[in-house]
Amino acid sequence: MIGFMIQYVRSAAAISIGLALIFAVSHFLLYRYSNPMHLALSMAALSTLLLSGVTFNNLYLAFRHIGFSWALHAGWNVIWLPAVVYDAAADERLYEPQMFDRVLGSQTVFIAACGAAVLSVLLLARKRSYGVA
Repeated sequence: MIGFMIQYVRSAAAISIGLALIFAVSHFLLYRYSNPMHLALSMAALSTLLLSGVTFNNLYLAFRHIGFSWALHAGWNVIWLPAVVYDAAADERLYEPQMFDRVLGSQTVFIAACGAAVLSVLLLARKRSYGVA
């Protein structure tokens, strides 16, 4: 989608934020309407998704290669998906939508997503100042 948007939108920030919004909304819709539990993601999880989307988009805009964004997304999923499968306090198994919301909604993960987004903005700004991106 970024390749398509670049043809019509001149602002890297508008492209990055606009597509990050689509990324977050698509995850919201996926978990709210396409699974049997119909769970809505928390605002904290949606904010983390938005920041992650900005990071992925800025990596693509900086390097013009999808590999860095894919690698970051895949690595992220490999690390956290098997992490939380049981809620000891409630003595119950967590299902995938609940795990997704619990991990992405945590303060630590939100702060990490903020840091990654800031670093990606700085990277993109630096690349653009050198005329690379």
